[in-house]
Amino acid sequence: MFVNREKQGCFTDVYVYSDDSIILDYYPRGTTAFGLFSAVAGLGVDRPNKIIYFAPVKDKIRIPLTFLADWESEAVPWAEISRDLSGKLEVSVMPESATRGWEIRDWSPQLRE
Repeated sequence: MFVNREKQGCFTDVYVYSDDSIILDYYPRGTTAFGLFSAVAGLGVDRPNKIIYFAPVKDKIRIPLTFLADWESEAVPWAEISRDLSGKLEVSVMPESATRGWEIRDWSPQLRE
């Protein structure tokens, strides 16, 4: 509470915490969680060629596609990613219009090589 009240801070990761001893103040370790969605989906984006790659580490996941967000409208598209029984990648994006003009590819075979 002291850090937020006195220093108006964020990203505090402290081990010794008192009014006169704060260690690792403003250390951004917690922000690494923002990459978790992309990592689980094995997400890769080739923006110049408009290609989205997926190599999910587990089946049946749903992630936000923040790189396609319309921030002014406060709309973030979501991708539902799974594999069918044969192992073929299945991706459903809502709303579908968010990926209009984009190609979606399975990145898993390239990663195994």
